Amino acid sequence: MSNNAINVCLLGKTGTGKSATGNSILGRKAFESGSSTSSLTTEVIAQTAELGGRQITVVDGPGIGDTRLTGEDNVKACINNAEQIMSACPGGYHALLLMFRYGTRFTEEDRNVLQVLKALLGSDFIRKNAILVVTCGDILEQEVAVAAGEDSSSFDRWLADQTGDLGELLKEMEGRAVLFNNITKDANVLDAQRAGLLQKLDDLQSRGLRYTQDDFLACALARQTALVETKKEKMYANIKVKLDDCSAKLAEIMASPQSSINDLSSQITSLERIKSQAESIKKTVEKEDAGTGALKAVKDMVDAQKKTLENALQGVTRLLEQKRRQEEEQEKMRKAQAEMLRQQEEMKRQAELARQEAARKAEEARKQQELENQKREAEAKQRELDLQRQLAEEQEKRKKLEAEEAARRAAEAARAAQEAHLQMVYVFLNNKINNNNNNTNNKNSNYNNNITTITTNRNNNNNNSISNDNTITNNNPITNNTRIIINNSNKNINSNNNNDNDNDKNVFLTLFTRENE
Repeated sequence: MSNNAINVCLLGKTGTGKSATGNSILGRKAFESGSSTSSLTTEVIAQTAELGGRQITVVDGPGIGDTRLTGEDNVKACINNAEQIMSACPGGYHALLLMFRYGTRFTEEDRNVLQVLKALLGSDFIRKNAILVVTCGDILEQEVAVAAGEDSSSFDRWLADQTGDLGELLKEMEGRAVLFNNITKDANVLDAQRAGLLQKLDDLQSRGLRYTQDDFLACALARQTALVETKKEKMYANIKVKLDDCSAKLAEIMASPQSSINDLSSQITSLERIKSQAESIKKTVEKEDAGTGALKAVKDMVDAQKKTLENALQGVTRLLEQKRRQEEEQEKMRKAQAEMLRQQEEMKRQAELARQEAARKAEEARKQQELENQKREAEAKQRELDLQRQLAEEQEKRKKLEAEEAARRAAEAARAAQEAHLQMVYVFLNNKINNNNNNTNNKNSNYNNNITTITTNRNNNNNNSISNDNTITNNNPITNNTRIIINNSNKNINSNNNNDNDNDKNVFLTLFTRENE
């Protein structure tokens, strides 16, 4: 921005003569103006003119408090106008000209306008950048003309006499004020008005005080706050309806039964759902508040309801935990009792098993003892049988031995008897033969030598043998059926001796038989 260039902005409510003042500053009809209470300017307009060799740009926009705009729409329009005003002069403004109509009282509307302007432009813009432009200077001139003896310093005295809100406003802007008569056609008056304004502008410029884009951005929160403030009542009403609905649901939930864990769990679920609704409401309020704090009262109301829900939820949760602990304790007691019963049953079962095991072992021991007894009895019987068998065998052996001994002795006796008889027969035969055969000694001798065997069988059980060496073998006693066989190996007996020999043999057999009988 050139040092010779000056940018100013016209601010004020509708009907204060903003556009007429702009025309007076520029020295031409640049803006449409009139005496209507409705704003004739509906958009931001920037006009430029040369003043005292210096270029001056005047920016005019719709008046604040336009009768065609109300509430939120009005604030949005003001914010939009403020943004357009800053866009019209990106380099900023040397001064913000605040319009006030002379001859009127500083009303509640004026106070609201100041509040809106501070919200739009920042709370310090009046002290640092504003100049009060009092319009309708023609009325003051008429009053001075009527009052005799008044001089041209009457405007200064008027400023000094101001009290109340207007006086506070003048103090805040350090007395920076100019008087404009927008009706006069007097060039001297118009030049004097412009010169007075330039002097104030130069004073601010010399102090380096200029309203810039940074100043405008710094109060973005205030503008948002002003916008939110317009929604407060409506927001409060809507939120209250929702919170009342939450309260009704809360009361209904808390009045429901709480006798079981399922009841309490259902209540917790319902409370969490309501709490979620309250949190959603809070998020909506925070979003609408946009960090301005304008909806703090609404937020506090939501927080209070949320706190109530949280307390109720905590209470039901504690009750649920107590219920669960009680049921857990009951379950533990039930399990302990069941375990005790199980242990008792187990002890009984173990005792029964032990009894059965003892009975089984006793039975096994008894059976084992019976088996051992049976085995011992069997062994004893077997030993007795073995002993009896041995005794029988020994008796049989003794009997056999005795029989054999008796037989042997009988055989020996019989053999001895036989030997004696044979000896007798032998002697008899020998003698007989010797007597009858004196002439045949050699034959008899051969005959005797040839008797080899005498076999005797008595009762078909005993055999006797007479060998060549005249030995008689006797196994059994001689019976009536004894047969004597004389084997004559030498058949060379003379035929003329046959009759004698036959007679001798018959004698021998007769004698031998008789002896045996």
